[in-house]
Amino acid sequence: MRKEILERLAKFESDHGVRITLAVESGSRGWGFASSDADYDVRFIYLNSLERYLHLRKPIDSYNWSEEFLHEGEICQGDFAGLDIFKFYGLLLKSNMNIMDWLYQTGENVYIDKFFFKEELKKAVAIHFSRHTYISHNFGLCRKNHDKYFINHSELGKLEPTAKRYIYCIRAILSARYCRDYCSPAPLQFDELMSQTLTQDEIKEVNEILAVKKATKERTMYRNEKWHAFIQDSLNHRNDFKAPKGDIEKYYEILNGLLISELDKQMRESLFKVG
Repeated sequence: MRKEILERLAKFESDHGVRITLAVESGSRGWGFASSDADYDVRFIYLNSLERYLHLRKPIDSYNWSEEFLHEGEICQGDFAGLDIFKFYGLLLKSNMNIMDWLYQTGENVYIDKFFFKEELKKAVAIHFSRHTYISHNFGLCRKNHDKYFINHSELGKLEPTAKRYIYCIRAILSARYCRDYCSPAPLQFDELMSQTLTQDEIKEVNEILAVKKATKERTMYRNEKWHAFIQDSLNHRNDFKAPKGDIEKYYEILNGLLISELDKQMRESLFKVG
């Protein structure tokens, strides 16, 4: 599947005249708990030519598309989303947790890495990101899933709670807890996150939910009263998760400096011609 994804990304570069600096797997595959029928959520950052950035009409700052792959005799769904490097940095400045995930992805979940100052950027984000915003984003994700699938499911008919929705809610709460306790973005791999935030008995119970998620289709209904209560209780005690907003002006100066350095290095690369 990796080969097919890299081919699609190469075609995107050719079709749009851009250079992809970073491409990673996101979502459940990127977090280590994909179901058998999970999509491939490919996220990437691209760079336009200097000529386009200096044009009165600014280049398109995002692309999204989906397509199917035939892989080992089975149809796989790929969901692609890319951001221009300026938009990517702007969302980092806002401490967008999803965008931060792209930056911290490692190993086989990284498809392309031509980012020159990624390590410096990761260090800056880890120090200066807004813990308040990061925690709020996680609780917002949990609330959205909870209200849609756990409360209103009887009214909406088909939107029943599933093992996937339990895991998404639990992951969001544990990420907020980790950020509050360690003043750092949460680990991307779910097993590592659990090891830092749950007891051994709790990990065993959540792993049982994970086993259901991985073994069943994404829309298979599932209920777990204990962890349902855990989610509700965490949402009810949202005010216990307080954290500072951070110094946005200092963060801006640091990110802006790193962006300029990255652009300068990228534009000097012989692999990426202006045009």
